[in-house]
Amino acid sequence: MATNTNLELDEWKKKNFMERLSFVKYWAEYIKNIDDKKWGAAQKLLIDSQFQMSRRFYNKFAETKEGRDKIKELKKSIANK
Repeated sequence: MATNTNLELDEWKKKNFMERLSFVKYWAEYIKNIDDKKWGAAQKLLIDSQFQMSRRFYNKFAETKEGRDKIKELKKSIANK
């Protein structure tokens, strides 16, 4: 029975590897063919959205007592470096 399980795992790993390889090839081709301005705009949108989510998380966290305490602790830690 262990052999059968190993075969299934090996097949899954092979399939997973092939899917990843296919995606890497797709992405490399996409990057080669996309206009720099379009690429830059997409990256800006992604990065800006990450900052927005970070701010949103921070503000929500700061509304809790645990969050305020942790933020104070982190600020002290940063100031002492």
